[in-house]
Amino acid sequence: KMAAINCAMVLIATVVQVLAAPQLILPQNLCTRNSMRAVYATGYATNFSGVVVGTRPCPPTSFPPDHVVIQLSASAVNPIDWKVLDGHIKSYFPLNFPQILGSDFAGVIVGAGANSRGLRVGMRVWGETGVGQLGSGAFSSLIMTTTAHVAVAPTDVPDAKLASLALVGKTMWQAFEYADRLGILTPTRKSNNQSVIVITSGGGGTGIAGVQIARSIGASYIITTAGSQNKIQYLRSKGADIVSNYHDENLYNVLENKSVDVIIDNYGYDADVAVAKLRNGGMFLSLVGGLPTHTPPGIHSYAMTMNASRYDDLEKLNSLMSAGHLDMPIQDTYPMEKAVEAMAEDKAGQVFGKISLTPFSD
Repeated sequence: KMAAINCAMVLIATVVQVLAAPQLILPQNLCTRNSMRAVYATGYATNFSGVVVGTRPCPPTSFPPDHVVIQLSASAVNPIDWKVLDGHIKSYFPLNFPQILGSDFAGVIVGAGANSRGLRVGMRVWGETGVGQLGSGAFSSLIMTTTAHVAVAPTDVPDAKLASLALVGKTMWQAFEYADRLGILTPTRKSNNQSVIVITSGGGGTGIAGVQIARSIGASYIITTAGSQNKIQYLRSKGADIVSNYHDENLYNVLENKSVDVIIDNYGYDADVAVAKLRNGGMFLSLVGGLPTHTPPGIHSYAMTMNASRYDDLEKLNSLMSAGHLDMPIQDTYPMEKAVEAMAEDKAGQVFGKISLTPFSD
């Protein structure tokens, strides 16, 4: 009898698991013979020679309970999307070939797991999938990702804007969390002009997001750099107090030593020169990996990309966007089948804001 009871319990548990497992009916126009359109890398290579615009298997119809499947409405190019392709940073961002590229997305949920934080089929959402083998890639018709990467989209922000802000917005939000934990962003320091923030390369996506987030959290003074008058005017309109034209001057030659409290290096300037500009207790944070060879006593020095994919960071960015405190200019828009051309434009430099990608048009 005990054996029969045990068998019955196993059978019941199996049935419960099957019933609880989310079952997905994929859109037939996006998934034909279990294949979907995607942009993916077949191996490490230079000059985009390893990138293919073709088809990959659709997301499975049964998937983990904390995952969702999203039909893509918009994506965007980040420099990391093409920096990973030649293998130079594979120790940090390894690829799992064939690797679907991209990370930022906005779209609509077409499948939701049982433990998906209340996310439901039909919801408009946005987020980022993670980079390399850490994520499923966003340059595809359908995306499967964990709910930690996803937030409900604000109704008043277009898909292209959302997709342009996910990775850069979360990166900069987490950068300022570093400063906050060090006590640099306390109300007292802000009121005493002791939260002076420098963000290099202000005209790119990360810099533009950083200037606006710095203003929204009440930084006492914001200094950044740009290379054209329209970028300079835009950054001033978004809260920068000083925008240095890097064609005319080297910012670190202009700043006095021990005059600022935070430097977020978004380009790769001389870190040893930079840390000399920080006051005691200040923070140098590199988003490109270049740290000083010697960090002076009393100065904090870190390198980071984005520490974790946290949906609550996206929700904080939602509040900023809805309040009109966070925006992103879109320089160009390409259909997804021209993602290689979009990445090549981004790699060439001088992009103002971000380059947007729309779903496959063919």
